[in-house]
Amino acid sequence: EKLIQIKFPSELWPSQKAAVAEGLLDNTFDCWGMAAPTGTGKTFLARLLIISTIQTNENAKVLYIVPSKALVHEVSGDLEKAFSSLSIKVMAVSAQLTSLDDDSMDEFEKSKILVITPEKADLLLRLSKNLLENVALVVVDEAHHIEAGTRGVLLELYLWRLKKMLPLKTRYIFLSAVAPNIADLTNWLGE
Repeated sequence: EKLIQIKFPSELWPSQKAAVAEGLLDNTFDCWGMAAPTGTGKTFLARLLIISTIQTNENAKVLYIVPSKALVHEVSGDLEKAFSSLSIKVMAVSAQLTSLDDDSMDEFEKSKILVITPEKADLLLRLSKNLLENVALVVVDEAHHIEAGTRGVLLELYLWRLKKMLPLKTRYIFLSAVAPNIADLTNWLGE
């Protein structure tokens, strides 16, 4: 019923069927990845996983990590549009955020999905580990950026910090159109 409300496709494509069959929704995998060309439905799978996570745990928060400020606004707008019918609030954690004032804290607490760059995820950990104690899912979109020079090294460090500081039950999902070594990433961060 919730999938219909967000206009989820009525039939899965072969790559999406394979993703579900290979453990996307299986919580026993603490880390999972999908490398597939653009246009194969990774975004819809992320939405499916977000709904599943929030339905399983109503207090759950989702960190949706993207590599740039421009993508924060694009992805948060898309997710906001997709989830508005379910009253799931999305927050674009902007570059201007340097601390959480009362208004930001109120928006943060009401939001289920935080679209964020790795640097802002790191900042939230520095502000207070308790801010992220309900994070049940971390989606790393454009995961191939982990191999991109200095920013890739920073993404790797931020993910490692998140892994060490977030609750053990948190799942990490890597999505990429071009990462041939997605299994290496999931093995590195997951069990």
